[in-house]
Amino acid sequence: MAGPGRDGGTPTVPTYYVHRPIRVAPARQAPDIPAYLYFGGIAGASAGLAALAELAGDRRLATAGRYTAAGCAAAAVAALIRDHRRPERFLSGLRAPDPSFPLSLGTWLMLPFAGLATITAGAELGHALRIHARLRPAQAPTGRVVGIHGYKNGIRGPLRLAGRHLGGASLRARSAGHGLAGWRLVATVTGAAAGVLGPAVCTYTAVTLVDTEVPAWHEAYRELPFLFAGSSISGAAGVGLFATLATDPAPARRLALAGAAMELAAAARLRAAPGSFGVPFRSGPAGRLMSGAAALTALGAVAVLVGHERFGRAGRWAAAGGGAALLVSGALNRLGVYFAGRQSAEATRPG
Repeated sequence: MAGPGRDGGTPTVPTYYVHRPIRVAPARQAPDIPAYLYFGGIAGASAGLAALAELAGDRRLATAGRYTAAGCAAAAVAALIRDHRRPERFLSGLRAPDPSFPLSLGTWLMLPFAGLATITAGAELGHALRIHARLRPAQAPTGRVVGIHGYKNGIRGPLRLAGRHLGGASLRARSAGHGLAGWRLVATVTGAAAGVLGPAVCTYTAVTLVDTEVPAWHEAYRELPFLFAGSSISGAAGVGLFATLATDPAPARRLALAGAAMELAAAARLRAAPGSFGVPFRSGPAGRLMSGAAALTALGAVAVLVGHERFGRAGRWAAAGGGAALLVSGALNRLGVYFAGRQSAEATRPG
């Protein structure tokens, strides 16, 4: 009662169990699950990129990665809550964690990660505001200065006033320095913790899909983790390219090329799979989406490669365009995988 599996033999997911049909069609609507997959992947990869940039001393790239991780993590959690249709369903699922269920385990992984990413971005913002406050010109001391001889105590009056002003400025500078160190320490510690969780966050969603009954997802257990990891890495590096165009985009460029290569290889393997396994990934809406994603990934990689420093401003704009193409291709890949799952579920539905 089931079609051929990945290698042409008996499929690992039956369509019947004890003479009762198994429901294999994805029950959720299109925007929720792909958005959760996409933003969660970008958030995890951005946190890892920010942690590496902090170690390398690239403050601009680290800051961009931290803000991106926090924003995308918030969007992923919002999509996950919306997918449950009612917030109380999401909260009730948190009350009973199941380590053997990848979705439950992933939810408990995403929530601490989102908290760490948010704290890191807040500390980064606090650090930036402190620096901005220190760079503001100091205000002149209040009071009407008539001149040295206009004070009641002669020259001692202005000297006392200047001493009080300079002493207060020194105290404010010391307290501002302590504040800067505090914000920086919080951002470094929580950013490192989020960076450790980042690789798991950007790949566990693939494990969640593989663990379902949907044939196309279940049979893609070898390719989906690499597809999601590659597109997440290239997307996070695309954001990094925007942030470092004015300085040195070489680290983000190398990461974008590595992620694009992984993404293209995994997508090509999915689409070239024998038997009925690869059909949903190369036909119908899913096939068109994944073809467009592959074209954008290749175009983005070429633009990033061409956008080198020796080409000047045009090269930097080419790198920015390549980063945008990589971000869009990641979204198309998630949509393609989602619709491939729906198509395979409809094809194997009994009756």
